Amino acid sequence: MILLGVLIYATIFAIIGKAAAPGSQLFSLITLTIAANFGGWLFGLTTLPRLIGMLLTGILMQNIGLVQID
Repeated sequence: MILLGVLIYATIFAIIGKAAAPGSQLFSLITLTIAANFGGWLFGLTTLPRLIGMLLTGILMQNIGLVQID
């Protein structure tokens, strides 16, 4: 699964170029999406809804400064 993700990202990077490089908004959006799904999965292991985990992950990543989406 990780290899598939790397291959998809490499293809997107080859087509789009600098817009998909680390530090760009597209890269931040992809990172946020993957991290939010993982956070939702972790919260899904408890009795809490997955959406709370996704929301908290987004808030945490924005406050730490890992994601700058304008």
